[in-house]
Amino acid sequence: MKLKFIAVGAPLGLILLFLAACLLSAKVVSASPDPAWWDANWTRRRPIGINPLNPENYQIRIVIPYDSDMRSNYGDLRFLENETAGLLPYWIENYTADNVTVWVRRLENADNIIYVYYGNASAISAENGDNVFPLFENFDGTTLNTAKWSTASVGSGTGLGYTMSGGIITISTANASTGDTETAYGIVSRLTFGSGYAVGLRGKMQNFTAGGTGRSVGGGFGAYAHDVEVGVPTNYAVWTATDNSYCRTGNSAGSTQSSGFGTAVSPSSYANYEVMWRTENVMVFSPFGTLQVTNTTNLPTTADNIAFGAKRWSVSQWSKFDIDWMYVRKSVLPEPTPSLGRKESFTLGKPVLVLPKNTFTTTNNTPTFTWTGGLYADNHRIEIDNDSDFSSLIDNVVRPLTDNTYTPVNGYPTGTYYWRVWAVNAFGENCSENTWQFTISGGGSKWYSGTGLPSNNLGNNNDYYLETISDNVYTKVNGTWSYVTCLKGNQGPQGPPGTGGGYLPDNTSIVVDNDNRLAISPSVTSSIETYGVVAICVAVVLGGAGVGWFRRRWRAVLKNP
Repeated sequence: MKLKFIAVGAPLGLILLFLAACLLSAKVVSASPDPAWWDANWTRRRPIGINPLNPENYQIRIVIPYDSDMRSNYGDLRFLENETAGLLPYWIENYTADNVTVWVRRLENADNIIYVYYGNASAISAENGDNVFPLFENFDGTTLNTAKWSTASVGSGTGLGYTMSGGIITISTANASTGDTETAYGIVSRLTFGSGYAVGLRGKMQNFTAGGTGRSVGGGFGAYAHDVEVGVPTNYAVWTATDNSYCRTGNSAGSTQSSGFGTAVSPSSYANYEVMWRTENVMVFSPFGTLQVTNTTNLPTTADNIAFGAKRWSVSQWSKFDIDWMYVRKSVLPEPTPSLGRKESFTLGKPVLVLPKNTFTTTNNTPTFTWTGGLYADNHRIEIDNDSDFSSLIDNVVRPLTDNTYTPVNGYPTGTYYWRVWAVNAFGENCSENTWQFTISGGGSKWYSGTGLPSNNLGNNNDYYLETISDNVYTKVNGTWSYVTCLKGNQGPQGPPGTGGGYLPDNTSIVVDNDNRLAISPSVTSSIETYGVVAICVAVVLGGAGVGWFRRRWRAVLKNP
């Protein structure tokens, strides 16, 4: 055994400074989120390029193909201005199993990149059309929102008016063969819009007549039906009759009517329309992005309300306009065109092994393992095995994120071991880059203490045990604890001290300290003795005036042989 002296009378300030330095040097920093990722609950993202660059506070229409990492209803989509911040409002126009059409309002235009995040199976939709468009309506409920809309009508008759049900508004003239000859009904926005805006809607135009033509339904700026003006005669609208569909523009000087997209608009089927008012023309698109007709004469000159409606000219006719949703947005040409970049994946970080170092050899059979945590980990799992393939795990322990250390409870027998650490969260696990090995040396003996005989489950071969009542010492051989000797008093092999008794006087304190070493105090006046296979080292302290000083400040420690 090795003799070691430990000072116990050092100045308190030095001790505290030493302990603080040890704690700081041993600290293992926990994982923190990667600053380049917004939220670890969303595991995928794609950058979206915008070209040409959009104006500020602009609505951008984006078609995103389905990805198997998305929710089937696309409820996990989130749009961000930057990689990690700046949630953007969005509204889903439509989705299928193949793709989703989304409108995103971008607040700035400092660069031409935004991001879409997805891959969160528990996320619910955060879409909100009112936050995207200056005017939006999806016609939920059973009555119009009077803060947004007023109504206007011509004539009277059964059926004239509107109904709302199931997210659809139906605007109707009087029923055929009832009421006044000419009837019309419309809904009118309280806000006004002019050049540089577009009106979009999904609607179905229905017409009926007992003979002839002339029914009209439609919507746009300043008119709720063909030839029915709201406010001032500066209006245009898209409308349809049984023979064709038209774009009509008008101002105080007159009006211009253009046809040409009857084949693209089925009067009895839902279709998407967009009417765009620009300084130089009025254009009608159906569906979005597909130009049907352009008017360049008699253009509106002042901002006007948005209106939708239906009209008839004969008592034998009726018309209806069903609208699913509508919006008003800013518009420029050419439209900013989005393009999706490659998919990027959130990656659970790999833990980094710290101690014990690879190929380290120690006599300590309960070494403390430390590592640096993996990014986005909720906790870590350490595996220790004496097989390099980890097929027969000795330890498989989950540790909290706040403590990237592990000390085994039971000591490992002598031999070579392998260890690795896994970062773990709800989305999976990621293993440390390397597997390290360490060796417990056969000479690695440790001291234990307790009352009564030790259990054979305690310690390893060549370890020692101090029974604290009798001061008997045991050693473990072939898995079994065996008596070796008694350290002090009349039970010693030499009899009472000075006459052939035990090794140490009765007043000697013998304990096993926190480092599994045998600590003997106060100073011992015996010589070094040997018994059997165990060498027990005892400090020899000179007598005289110096004995008390040494006894107050030093203790002899029997360490691992």
